[in-house]
Amino acid sequence: GYDNHNVGFIDSTIPVQLTSDPVLSSELSFNESEENTIEVANPRSGSVYFAVSGRGAHARAVCMPLGSAFEVSVSAEPAACNAALCESFEASHGNREVTTEVFNTLKLHKEYVRLDGQCKYCIIGAGAAEGNMRLPAAGYKEKTWDQAPGVHFILEAGGNVTDLNGQALDFNQGRYLNVTGVIASNGKFHRDILHAVQVAKSIVK
Repeated sequence: GYDNHNVGFIDSTIPVQLTSDPVLSSELSFNESEENTIEVANPRSGSVYFAVSGRGAHARAVCMPLGSAFEVSVSAEPAACNAALCESFEASHGNREVTTEVFNTLKLHKEYVRLDGQCKYCIIGAGAAEGNMRLPAAGYKEKTWDQAPGVHFILEAGGNVTDLNGQALDFNQGRYLNVTGVIASNGKFHRDILHAVQVAKSIVK
């Protein structure tokens, strides 16, 4: 499971450095004996996730030797019904009525992974989950710094992040993004999630 603890997030192309609130207890380890696996190991340690434009997304456990890291990528899961999707832990930060409808529309087999902070983007980029739905209350202004590092990380890891209309996020608008929600995914069934959200929002008034 995912417990509340330490995650560091550094984006190396956007002039922003973020360290999240304690949200995830994880230590990453690279197991060369199996296909690239990510293991939750030491709850007293933490992990750092970073991306460089054109050079991919990477992760390292705090306990690893200085300078060590390994490349990560999004999950290759092709079917939405088998996906592990994320949503905000705090119900007031999202729309549980809409995500319940999405769950039914996509016929998901796995319960939502509920987390707050940038760690949702970390585990999607690292392949431990397949998507995230950011559905704030009407009138909420999405802040640039709450999205930019995570979006860059997922894109460099091979995933996709858009607004609810399927458009790439525009970070040239200043402090706030002109969006009503954000969908992140491994890119394999992004349109399916978008469609399910649109259907759900038409049902939930």
